[in-house]
Amino acid sequence: QSLKVDVWFFKKPQLRGNNSATPRSPKFGASLSREDHMKRVFIVSIGILLGALDFGDFQSQAEWSYPSEKDDSKFPAVILIHGSTPADMDFTVMGPDGQPKSSIFKDIAHALAGQGIATLRYNKHYVNGLNQVDYQRFYAKADLPLFLKDAEIAFKAAENNPRIDSQRIYIYGWSEGSVVAAALVSMHPEVRGLILQGPVSLPFRETFEEQFKQVQLPYLRSIAGDALKNEDFAK
Repeated sequence: QSLKVDVWFFKKPQLRGNNSATPRSPKFGASLSREDHMKRVFIVSIGILLGALDFGDFQSQAEWSYPSEKDDSKFPAVILIHGSTPADMDFTVMGPDGQPKSSIFKDIAHALAGQGIATLRYNKHYVNGLNQVDYQRFYAKADLPLFLKDAEIAFKAAENNPRIDSQRIYIYGWSEGSVVAAALVSMHPEVRGLILQGPVSLPFRETFEEQFKQVQLPYLRSIAGDALKNEDFAK
């Protein structure tokens, strides 16, 4: 089955000598001043907090973020699908000091709103918010088929949103979410495009082995030093 995919390249605006930038809006094709661009990024219609996305045994809080235009035009939309962790809708990453270090989904939502694009993001199954997780059910029941079912519900919510152009819905998947996103798009050829970040491109066993060798193992050795021997990991 063939799939037509729009590809977007996002580049950081280049500052000129007078410290101004002219990023372009893919919706209007118009050059924006640095000041106007920042207004469009940060003075966004406040995200509408849905009562919930009904995932069956779990009600997931979700949020739309819209551009600031006040006309009746319908917006293209991106649905954000998480990577492998019990993540909240903002995909908040905590530091070792217990403080939030990043919230990439919130950042993406605000950046896209500044470009005339709406986004839908939601708490992962069994996640009620930042550091509010039903870990017992998450690790016992949450799997890829469940996440695909959830993504399908989010997609239907986007299709039925009167503020969204149902012919311009994009699916974004990060890491584990790339598998869910690709599966969802294969089921819905009407999806306008597929966006993948850090996609899973190898079988999961090979992926986990490579992650261990290239990330976890060097980190452990940086702490334990010579105390870790190769034979410790032979199995």
